[in-house]
Amino acid sequence: MGQFALLKKQLRAKPKQDVVFRPGGQDVIKLQRTQMVGGNGPEFLSATLLPGRGMNMLQISAYLPKMGEVNLLASPPVESAAEQLNGTGADAAGTKSLAMGAAIEAPWAGRIYGTRTPDGGLTAVWRGVHLNLPTGVKDSYGLDGAAAAGGLMLKEPSASVTTNIMPDGGEARATFQPGDFDGHWLSKTEITTNVVLSGRVIEMRIVAHNIGDTAEPIGIGWHPRFAILSGHRGQMLLRLPEGLRAEVKDRRSGELSGRLLPVTRTEYDFTGREERSWVRCTWTTALCS
Repeated sequence: MGQFALLKKQLRAKPKQDVVFRPGGQDVIKLQRTQMVGGNGPEFLSATLLPGRGMNMLQISAYLPKMGEVNLLASPPVESAAEQLNGTGADAAGTKSLAMGAAIEAPWAGRIYGTRTPDGGLTAVWRGVHLNLPTGVKDSYGLDGAAAAGGLMLKEPSASVTTNIMPDGGEARATFQPGDFDGHWLSKTEITTNVVLSGRVIEMRIVAHNIGDTAEPIGIGWHPRFAILSGHRGQMLLRLPEGLRAEVKDRRSGELSGRLLPVTRTEYDFTGREERSWVRCTWTTALCS
């Protein structure tokens, strides 16, 4: 009788359902592949993308010799990210995306400085036209509303998403149609993102089209927050192919002077003369043996 009562109780119980977390109200995309049999070199294994949050690349996993499978980005699990990326409070302008993963920055990259407005926003001028931009409570550099940071894509949901399984990984393509970004930008913009994962390379292609009838400035950036697996920042090696840098006028705030300076044979030369590195970060991220 005891077992029969327990069985009846179990039958009456509601079946457990897996909770699906959807940051920005859209399903998470996970491109993944299986490690090569017998492989002993570094390999990418997966890339987790958030099309509901401007195609933020929340996590990259890879196999590294002597370390096994590791996460390369400093990010919380998807469930925690979904709670934080809620579009309200400190995330009203989407700036929480700058604190995790690798967010895409558009229609400008980095920061824009201007004149503070009474409502806590910021006004900047481009070719005589005033742009009213939102500012986050605090950007990823710890500045409290001192600049408009990270662009306007940070919490933008995608208009369409397609995925494709490939022989050595996968591909994800998302289209965004933010228009004039709720009146904050000048024209109408359409942005497409394409991410391809393979064992040795993660390639990201971002294209912005002005589909309106007004001229507009466009800047595109990527804001990765890499995990420091060793715990020692001095052991990290970053390689950047660009030969110019934007001069910083104020190191405290990060404000730029507007000048581009050469980096060759300076402390800012990250073009990399070394033959060996783990991660090369350009528009293509690759693991190099």
